[in-house]
Amino acid sequence: MRVSEAINSRRSMRVFKPDPVSKADIEWIITNANRSASNGNLQPWKLYVTTGAARKRLSAAILKAMDEGDNGPGAEYNVYPKEFGPVYDARRKLVGKQLYTLLGVPRGDAAGMLKQFRKNYDFFDAPVGMILCVDRGMGNGQWIDCGIFLDQLMLLAREKGLHTCPQAAFSRYQHVVRRELKIPDDQVVICGLALGYADPDVPPISPSAQPPGSHRGTGGTSVGAATTATSGTMRLGGPLTRCWYQGRAMRLAVEPPPA
Repeated sequence: MRVSEAINSRRSMRVFKPDPVSKADIEWIITNANRSASNGNLQPWKLYVTTGAARKRLSAAILKAMDEGDNGPGAEYNVYPKEFGPVYDARRKLVGKQLYTLLGVPRGDAAGMLKQFRKNYDFFDAPVGMILCVDRGMGNGQWIDCGIFLDQLMLLAREKGLHTCPQAAFSRYQHVVRRELKIPDDQVVICGLALGYADPDVPPISPSAQPPGSHRGTGGTSVGAATTATSGTMRLGGPLTRCWYQGRAMRLAVEPPPA
C-alpha cells in the first residue's frame, strides 16, 4: 500500500468486527510508529495497549462512572478552544451532521446522541484499545511529537488492513483510565485509539474528511472494509491483557486473568 493510499483510505471508523488483531501485527505497527520524528529525539509518547479482558474492564469501568455521575476532574487539557472561528465552526458542524445522518440519529435526539457517544468508551467494539499519554512536564513541542506518533499508528494500521478511530473522549474520564491502567500521576492522558477490522456488513459510520480550505459537504463516503482476518489469541506467558510501550524501548506488562 502506498502512503497516499493509506492516507486517503484512513477513516475514523466507528463500526468494528470482534475479530482479534494478532500480537505480531500490533507490535509491528508500534515498532514502526516508534520511528516517528520527535524534537531532540525525545520520543515522549507513552502508549498503553489493552486487549481481551483488560479492554472490557476499562470500558465497563468508564461506563459505570458515567452511569453513577462520577465525572471526576475531567480532561486535563482543552480538546477544543472556547470559541470557534466561522471556518472551523462550519467544519465541526458539517462533520457532526454527516456523522449523525449516517447513524440515522435525527437532530435534537439527545438520547440517540448519548447512546452513540457512550460507544466511544467501548472503543466502538474494536478488540484493541490504546491510550496515549505524555509526561506532564513536557512542553507543547512534545505534544506535537505525540500527534505525529498517533498519525503514524493510524497509517501503519491501514497497511495491515486495519482501521482506527482516535478518541479524545477518553480524556474526559482520565481519572478512571488512570486507575484501571495504573497510569502514574506524572502522565497526562491525551486520547484513546480504537484498532481493529472494519465490519464489511455495516455501512462505515465515518464522515468524509474535507480537503484543506473546503467547507462543503460531500454527503459522506464509504471505504471498503478489509477482508483480512486474524485468528488466535495473544499470549506472553499467559493472557496478554495490557502492554506498555514507551519510546523505542518496549516493555510488556502481563496481568493474570480475572478469577
